[in-house]
Formats: sequence, C-alpha cells, structure tokens
Amino acid sequence: MDNHILTKRGIGLQKLRIFLTVANEAKFLKAREQLV
Repeated sequence: MDNHILTKRGIGLQKLRIFLTVANEAKFLKAREQLV
C-alpha cells in the first residue's frame, strides 16, 4: 500500500514539473513577444 501512495505522489510531482515547465515557456514566449 505504501508503494502505491509513493507511486501516485511521484506521478503528481511529474505532472507538476511538466506544468511548471510549460508555464515557464509560456511566460518566456510572452516576454519575448513584448520585447519585439
């Protein structure tokens, strides 16, 4: 049962990391558009 919880937490962290990466890329693109 502990392994199952750890796996779910690991998947959650992966999704969070992907979400943060996408958000950072979007911010970067917006900032670049404003500079142009």
